[in-house]
Amino acid sequence: MVFLRRARRARRVLGESRPAPIDHGLLLAALAGRAAAAPPRGEGLVEEPLVELLTAGPDWRRAALAQGGCFNRAEAGRSRNAA
Repeated sequence: MVFLRRARRARRVLGESRPAPIDHGLLLAALAGRAAAAPPRGEGLVEEPLVELLTAGPDWRRAALAQGGCFNRAEAGRSRNAA
């Protein structure tokens, strides 16, 4: 299996990878700033459901319904369009 050999060789050359640490305070501040900068929403419409969920905004229940249990924006859109 050639792809496994290439993966082992790449791991040897590049070394072990570690995920970058997440600064949760900075992430929440950025998401809250983005949500605050958004134009006012219409009643019953959640424009950025993922931001609403992550910041625990007042419309988080509607946002959860809008996301349909999926946190991938593209996938959530595909499943909504398919229905």
